[in-house]
Amino acid sequence: MRKLIINADDFGVCWSTNEAIERAFDAGIVTSTTLMVPCIAAQDAMTRAKKNPRIQVGLHITCNAEWEVKWGPVSPAEKVPSMVDEAGLFTGDLVGFTQRANPEEVALEIEAQYQAMMHAGVVVDHVDSHMCCVWGFGLPSFMKETLAFCASHGLPMRFPRNPDSVKATIGRSELPDDIADYHAKTVALADALGVKIIDHSVSYSESEPNSYDEMKAGYFRLISNLPEGYSDLGLHPSLNPAWRIRNWEYRLLTDMDFATHIRNEGVVLCNYSTMKGDEK
Repeated sequence: MRKLIINADDFGVCWSTNEAIERAFDAGIVTSTTLMVPCIAAQDAMTRAKKNPRIQVGLHITCNAEWEVKWGPVSPAEKVPSMVDEAGLFTGDLVGFTQRANPEEVALEIEAQYQAMMHAGVVVDHVDSHMCCVWGFGLPSFMKETLAFCASHGLPMRFPRNPDSVKATIGRSELPDDIADYHAKTVALADALGVKIIDHSVSYSESEPNSYDEMKAGYFRLISNLPEGYSDLGLHPSLNPAWRIRNWEYRLLTDMDFATHIRNEGVVLCNYSTMKGDEK
């Protein structure tokens, strides 16, 4: 069976994103979102998640700040010095972060972000990471610490079992031997720890579309070619028309033509709570 989690990323990054995500839960086909706890609109996102039972939310581990508006750790900066700059904020340099960060400090910050959501009364149903900041794949990895965290809290991880998904993530037609070996060992570690992971991570892989209709057609093809198992489709909806692609992604997630196409293809929409409860 083809099962699809439609995940709206970056919940908490700003109001226009929060509003788009809640609307897409209420009137569209979003089944999951992930929350960026350090960001300026995180409290607004947590309030929405607590009040609206439709919103299924995970922890979007955030260790970098690539926007013009910067954010810092939930932990006191002095407890995670390898993760912050002179001002106590995260850097936008993802490569630099992975090269400098102390794994124990990363683990501390992941737990702090999770505890902030729990303290706000938000039920967390899975874990992933902003810009794949803990994944590795040619950079220093924090997946050992992340999977240990997932195991300790009984949470699934948004990490693909299928190596073809890794090819798309790193933009390579073939995986270098070292990355293929790392991926296989990471999947084996997840299995050994009892952490459920997705089968596939799917995305719109064509060049930037020139129109909404062009993008919509691309997503129709993606759904038609969806593989068996659990797939995660990540989008970044926003109401802000200045963010053209994100605004189009919001339109797509509330476009009933797209919902009908998913249903006609026999694809089952689900979320991470569904996957967690599936013992098969």
